[in-house]
Amino acid sequence: GFRVSGFAGLPVSLEGDNGTGGDLAVGGRVALPSPAAAKNLDLALSYKEVISDSHRDTEDATADLSWGLPGGAFFSGRSTWSLKTSGFSEHDLRFVLPVEADRYQAAFTRISYDDFFAADDKTANPFLFLKDSGATLNLYQGSWSRSGETAELGARIKYYDNSNAARDAWYAGIRASLHGEDLSQVGGEAGRMESDDARSRFTLLRLFVFADRLPLAGLPLFASADAVYALYDEKINGEDYSLFASIGCGARFLDDALEVKVSGDYSVDPYYTSDLKTTLCAVYRWQQGGEE
Repeated sequence: GFRVSGFAGLPVSLEGDNGTGGDLAVGGRVALPSPAAAKNLDLALSYKEVISDSHRDTEDATADLSWGLPGGAFFSGRSTWSLKTSGFSEHDLRFVLPVEADRYQAAFTRISYDDFFAADDKTANPFLFLKDSGATLNLYQGSWSRSGETAELGARIKYYDNSNAARDAWYAGIRASLHGEDLSQVGGEAGRMESDDARSRFTLLRLFVFADRLPLAGLPLFASADAVYALYDEKINGEDYSLFASIGCGARFLDDALEVKVSGDYSVDPYYTSDLKTTLCAVYRWQQGGEE
C-alpha cells in the first residue's frame, strides 16, 4: 500500500534578522504501491518548502525510484524540480553490482546551479553566487569495495565536469575499515582532489568510529565519532584548511523500536570562522502485519 511520511520544523541556516517568526521548513513523501509485475520496484513522490520571514525561500518536488534487480544488483534514480524557478535542479542515477565479495558502483549526477541554488540571500550558503552563473555540473562517480568477515577495503574516483571549464576537477581516494560485532567499525579514508582551479586542490583525511551495543548503565548504548580534515594547496580567504568533527551517542528502547540520539558537530573552513551544532533525534519504527 501507500507509505506516507512528513516533517516540519525551523530552518536553522537562515539569517535571523527578524528572529524565527515566519520561518518554517515543511515537507513529506508518499511511496506508491509496487506494480504487480515488478515487486522490487519502489516509486515515490516528495515535496519540500523552506519559508523565511514569511517568504518562500525554496520549494522543490522530487520523484525517485529504486529497483532491486536479479543477482543482487540495484538501480536508483531521483529527479528534483524547483517550483520556484520552474526548472530541474538535480538528476541522480546510481547502479550497484555485487560480484561475490566485491561491490561495484557507478553514479551520475547533474546539477543546474540556477535551480539548485534558488534560495535568496537570507540563506547562509557561501555558494549562492552560483545561482546566477548559468552553469551546470555533471558529476561522474565510480567505486569498488571488497568485504571480508572483519575488514573492508575500497576505492573511488569522481570527475567533476563543470560547464565553466576553469572549474573541472577529479578526486581519487582509498578507504579501509575494521568491523566488530553488530555494527561496530573503525576506519579511515585518504584522498586527493585535483582541479584546473588551484583553490580547489586539496588533500583529504578522514577517521571514523562507531561502537554498537555498549554495555553501559544497563542500556544498549551506541556511540560514533567522525573527523574530516582537508589541506588546500592555496589559501582561501587567508586559510589553507577545513575541519569537520562530529561526536554522538544514543540508546535503543522498546526492543530497538525506539532510537534516541544526541550529537554535536563542529566545523571550520575558509568560508566560515567556525560553526557548532547540536542535534537531538528520536526515531520510532513500528511494524504492521509483520512488515516494518
